[in-house]
Amino acid sequence: MRDHEIFREPFPVDVAPTVERVPAWSHGTGTQRERFVPLASGRGAGTPGWVVYGYTIEDGPEVEIFCSGDNSKMAEAAAVWRQGHLLHFGFEESPAQLNENGRKLLLNAIVYIARFTDDRPILDLKSPQIRGFYRDPRRLALDLVPERLTRFEDAFADGVLPPLDEPDLEARRAWFEQNVDRLRPDGWGKVGLDDDARRLDAPPADAGFFARVLAALDDEETRDAAIALLERSVADGPGPGAGAEAWKAWHDEVGPFCFFSPVGGFRWHVDPLARRRGLPTASLRGAARASRP
Repeated sequence: MRDHEIFREPFPVDVAPTVERVPAWSHGTGTQRERFVPLASGRGAGTPGWVVYGYTIEDGPEVEIFCSGDNSKMAEAAAVWRQGHLLHFGFEESPAQLNENGRKLLLNAIVYIARFTDDRPILDLKSPQIRGFYRDPRRLALDLVPERLTRFEDAFADGVLPPLDEPDLEARRAWFEQNVDRLRPDGWGKVGLDDDARRLDAPPADAGFFARVLAALDDEETRDAAIALLERSVADGPGPGAGAEAWKAWHDEVGPFCFFSPVGGFRWHVDPLARRRGLPTASLRGAARASRP
């Protein structure tokens, strides 16, 4: 649970009373018990609810994650969250089945979301379960352990990883550290390499991406690579076939309103609300995006 007004206003939610049980995300192992604030009582209380993996949404400026809950995914998964003017309240129980705390939280969430009439979801994300999901290649570092090495190797498109005679964790870790800045999703649920990112020293996820690529536009030897990299790495650019001057003019207009999303195509996007208000998207987060106090 995060420190947020949604737990205080207009109805204070009492987070002191807790119950202890084995969470659903332990998948029946029974090796870990957690404490939960119960939001329902009676028959069926505590049924695992609906969540989304927090890491797939939390980089969006229009997203706020308020809390997790008992679920079959992971402890950090988001149970109550906002995207633009939309609210996800993922607890399984109906409002009639919620206890006083649960009803207060639901009402607080409705009151809060009603303030965001101008904000809208920006990212169109594909499910991790379907082909073409844009994974964040940098998260593959989590699979660089002996028991998940095969999963790490299976994530890459054919011909990307150098062949090995036998599994070698240290060799894979060294290769990953050397190439992580030019990894990118290939659009088919696999991870490939971007040689232009390495050549221009401009990893798309790096905060200095635009400065380096735009500078490369001034050099005839790197201009074509820079334009190709921009076309791949920007979701809302001036369009295919745009030249160096068009890209510079586009960035002059919308640069402060851009943000990077690993799972939104591993690309840069323009924040429409920030652009309309003329405020940098980096400073337009949380309650600052509301249409009224």
